[in-house]
Amino acid sequence: MLNKRRKREHCVNRCTKRSFKNMCPAHKAGGITVNVFLTQLRRRAVLFSLLAILLAAVIAFLSIGFSALTAVRRQIRGVSEQYTTIAVPVEGSPWRFAFSQEDSTAPVPLLQQTPRLPGLLAEDRRALLNAHVKGCTSVSAYEKDEFSNYSYDFFSRDLAVLAVRCTEVLELEGTQSRLLLDETGGIAGSEECVSRDILAEFSLESVLCLFPAYADILPPIETVHFAGPYPSDGRLPFEKGRTYLLFGCIHPDGNLTMTTDENGEHTFEYSSPGLWYLRPTIPVSASHINTQPGAMRIEGFLRSLAYLQGADGVFSWCVEEDSLPYCAEYTGDVEAFLHSDAGALWRDTIIPMCRTNYESANLILTDNSESILWFNNDNASIFEGRGLESADYANGNNVCLVSAAYALKNGLSVGDSIELELYQAQMGTTPGIEGKIFGVPVTFNVYEPCKEENRLNIKKDYKIVGIYAAPEFASGEHSFSANAIFAPKSSVPNAALYEDIRCTPLYSAILENGGADTFEAALEARGHGELFAYFDQNYNMLAETLDVMHANAMRMTLISSALFVLVTALFFFLFLRQTADPARKLRLLGLQAGIVRRQRYGASIVLIVSAAALGAAAAAGLYGAVTRRVLSGSIALQPSVLLLSVAAQTVLLLAAALLCTLATSRQNLMQKK
Repeated sequence: MLNKRRKREHCVNRCTKRSFKNMCPAHKAGGITVNVFLTQLRRRAVLFSLLAILLAAVIAFLSIGFSALTAVRRQIRGVSEQYTTIAVPVEGSPWRFAFSQEDSTAPVPLLQQTPRLPGLLAEDRRALLNAHVKGCTSVSAYEKDEFSNYSYDFFSRDLAVLAVRCTEVLELEGTQSRLLLDETGGIAGSEECVSRDILAEFSLESVLCLFPAYADILPPIETVHFAGPYPSDGRLPFEKGRTYLLFGCIHPDGNLTMTTDENGEHTFEYSSPGLWYLRPTIPVSASHINTQPGAMRIEGFLRSLAYLQGADGVFSWCVEEDSLPYCAEYTGDVEAFLHSDAGALWRDTIIPMCRTNYESANLILTDNSESILWFNNDNASIFEGRGLESADYANGNNVCLVSAAYALKNGLSVGDSIELELYQAQMGTTPGIEGKIFGVPVTFNVYEPCKEENRLNIKKDYKIVGIYAAPEFASGEHSFSANAIFAPKSSVPNAALYEDIRCTPLYSAILENGGADTFEAALEARGHGELFAYFDQNYNMLAETLDVMHANAMRMTLISSALFVLVTALFFFLFLRQTADPARKLRLLGLQAGIVRRQRYGASIVLIVSAAALGAAAAAGLYGAVTRRVLSGSIALQPSVLLLSVAAQTVLLLAAALLCTLATSRQNLMQKK
């Protein structure tokens, strides 16, 4: 068999070199069945091998370039999806008023600004609620540091009911600026007036209601100082030697001393460790001032106050009649008083309300937790589990994030469920204390406690999907306490009713990645520049790197594409030139044009497929080294993309080979070239 094949090949080789009249009878009759062009490839193996290697090199180079370009673009898209650029109000800026409606201080949503602000994708107008978390105790700032800022505990953890004995009571007069109002309730001016306040001192008889951490961490209560308003009838409510129930916000009195050693280390201690201060649960905040003719009225959260003028012309703060009492006199045994009709309000309302608030947390409802500054800048990060996801927002899933401090205190883990009974809430500003020494940065705190009139009749079980680590208590307008629970806004019906974007922590604008400069320029053009601070999770730094990699990948792809075209042209020129004479001779032997084309095309297929296989192997092996050098960075190889590139080039080469074969088959047989 072998001898017959060799004889046949020898005959073909011999006859293709001869003129027609000198060919053997079989070849003259058109009986050639061996692919002469494959024989030609073997005869000129060096030349065609070099051509195949050259073609394989450009296939490999173009495949690496295309794969790298595709991978970089995919990474850019992925990075853009993973990063969130936000604009948040600058602390202390008048941003709330810049976009206010004419008749309101409530900002108009930026998305409704005309014309549309460029780069603005969405707004996260967060809602705030209080929640009674059954069986879970709140975290107090004092659990972090016994010398911490008590304002973080307003008005939940610091609520207390004490049985006390009055040891001293004074009425102090001073001057105070009083607002003057017109008949419509507008502020017409102010004037200095004489005002009178109560200052009293008590010794502790017994503790009826006190947040557990206060009893466990802080010095025992011995003496209580009180400063506050008068009852609605204007009488002095205390008398020395008598016993009372007191209800209000309590904290250690400010007799805090600091000692510094030779190494600069500070030591703090209370100079009067048993001295505590209790005040009625009434915040003094400008955000809660309403005006009425003849008086200034401050809306408290547990009661209301009116600034009234007495018969002697002296002004004083007086509790309105519909307010909860801050004191009640009792005689004898305090427990007997609580079980009497006179003590029913304290027994059934005030003390249970305090205990409910000891188990309260702040529920913050969001459409995108990554738009919250602390999560955006990694001040807060998921410690265990996962964050809130798009499906949670879209479906209104009852899932939540809790702080590590809150979870640790209450023995909570990812996967646990907590029951939340919801109440309306409100945030307000108070001076904070930076660190342990005096300072006055503004801090937003949740003021509205859980009380009956704020109950929403919404009780839901939330599954903990993530535990976040964050500063437990920190000053600043964008801060949250360790009692903050984050959940999808869509999980609460009509959540938009509880938005309050006047409070800085409850608002963020979500921008296109890389669009902060454009957004700020548009605001400046409208006269509202420098109202927002921008955070992009370092997207711009990463984007610059990816842009460089993309530009390098694009250049490599363009260069390799040009080389591919040139090498392909050279390949077909030499291939067709080397196979032209055998093709002509076969036609002169009488072989059909279709057979010659098929055989010639078959030889080109062998070369192209071989080059493609070699190019694919070379591309896979050299991808890492080439991309590191050319792209100035490494990027993962996607085998499917590389194979697709090789396959596309192979198909293109085969198509070009077919067209060239068809075109050259029409050559005049009498023409040698």
